[in-house]
Amino acid sequence: MLKRIIAIILAVLMIAAIMVGCSTTHECSICGEVKSCTKKTILGQEIYICDDCAKGINSIFG
Repeated sequence: MLKRIIAIILAVLMIAAIMVGCSTTHECSICGEVKSCTKKTILGQEIYICDDCAKGINSIFG
């Protein structure tokens, strides 16, 4: 019984890890590369910004 409970817990953790690791990729609205991007709404338009471009923008304004 204990082995079955441990197996179920491990299976749930593996599925959760797989789901967290998967992210959709989009074309970055700034650099044009297909990467994992964050969707932002600026002036009513939705744009996708990759982490590299977001770091560059934050370094300029922050």
